[in-house]
Amino acid sequence: MTRYIYKNFLIILAIDAFLVAFAWYFANLLRFNFEIPPDSMAAIARLVPIILGTKMVVFYMFDLYKGMWRYTSIDDLLNIIKASGISTLIVVTVVAFTHGLGGFARAAFVIDWVLTVFLIAGYRLGIRLYFWLGPKDRLSSFRLLSPFKLKKGGRSGARKLLILGAGDCGEKIYREIQDNASLRYVVVGFLDDDITKVGRLLHGVPILGTTSELKSLSQRIGAEEALIAIPSATSVQMRALLARCEESGLPSKTVPGMGELIDGKVSVKAIRDVDYRDLLGREVVRLEEERIAGYLGKARVLVTGAGGSIGSELCRQICRFGPSCLILYDRAESPLYEIDLELRTDYPEAKVVPILGDIRDRSQLSRALSDYRPQVVFHAAAYKHVPMMELQPWKAVRNNILGTRNVMDMSREHGVERFVLVSTDKAVRPANVMGASKRVAELLVQNQNGCGLSGTRFITRCASEMWWGVWAAWCLFSRSRLKEVARSQLHTRTWRATS
Repeated sequence: MTRYIYKNFLIILAIDAFLVAFAWYFANLLRFNFEIPPDSMAAIARLVPIILGTKMVVFYMFDLYKGMWRYTSIDDLLNIIKASGISTLIVVTVVAFTHGLGGFARAAFVIDWVLTVFLIAGYRLGIRLYFWLGPKDRLSSFRLLSPFKLKKGGRSGARKLLILGAGDCGEKIYREIQDNASLRYVVVGFLDDDITKVGRLLHGVPILGTTSELKSLSQRIGAEEALIAIPSATSVQMRALLARCEESGLPSKTVPGMGELIDGKVSVKAIRDVDYRDLLGREVVRLEEERIAGYLGKARVLVTGAGGSIGSELCRQICRFGPSCLILYDRAESPLYEIDLELRTDYPEAKVVPILGDIRDRSQLSRALSDYRPQVVFHAAAYKHVPMMELQPWKAVRNNILGTRNVMDMSREHGVERFVLVSTDKAVRPANVMGASKRVAELLVQNQNGCGLSGTRFITRCASEMWWGVWAAWCLFSRSRLKEVARSQLHTRTWRATS
């Protein structure tokens, strides 16, 4: 690998040296109308080593030999301009002090600077063009002389994509699609509500019209999918764009918001389906992840009902913070196996322990807690199907109430530091058996904090706000914040009961 890099460096250095020497000679040819006087020719030849040495050193200092020229950018062009300008000034200064500029045409130095920038930058741009073209296009040299727009070879099985938004985001997505061969898309056009952009070209792709013309334009060009590339769009705008996509029959995707992009959490690869949060018209709650990680990181955590919809998502989120051990407790074999396999695949460094057990069996719970000594218990196991519980109410009592009491008692008995009950909004002014059973479970848990039977801290939270429970678990780590959390709980419950 070192030999390969060194070989490329020497090749590029030799080509640059030739181009620099040629630029100096051709600059003098232009200055003297292609008839250089013999006395000037000798002076020009004497200056070649000084020009080559100075420019090569300055080019190296400006990192012109560390770049990957297949990705030549504006930054590289600016470095070439600065390096050429500074090296020319150094050469002129040296010549002025040593020769007094006698026998040299002053205009030749300016022309030399322009030619050096043109040749060095053009050479690197040619390298990028070579790698940008597909293998078939490289063989078709006549395409470079074609007056029509130059495009890379098509991709087999590519879907025709229409991008809604011809701004910075749309332009970046187009470049990503062009550069990433694994993305099976071909951009057939842009749409933008800025009338001044309509009819113009973006990287050779036409801006066909406004988003209100989506249906007619998509049918005309045969688009197969639409991508909403407007990260700053409001919820009202997103709903309007989504309605137009549905009207035109196009599957639609969107890009993350600017906040997510700036945070560096996602890239263009994170293009996703339109989410409910894009249509809500309010900010998504941002978690204080560093503070959560400060507690859950390296902690032993047990999640009951780990195979369910709520419990499995809770397990995925907990694994992000690197617990020392995550115990999955569930009585359903298949869902438990699936979440265990998923976590081991997505988080290979995490220690995941699946336990097939029932919260109604106190001896099973006791063995699990004594074997692994969890510091935090998230209790998400419950029957949640409202119509089914109406038909079999005693099942809700045994599982949701007695089962919760079992987990609560075993957590207190085995010294669990924090117990979080994942409840439901149906427990507020319950109108069905399931909601009533969860409300009783809430009351059982909430009454534990004041009894003084153990050092375990208990808290309940609605499933739709289950991550509040993660944050609250950290809060309860500090006894000084216990009253604050209790007041928040009381205020929340009072507001729900009166609303």
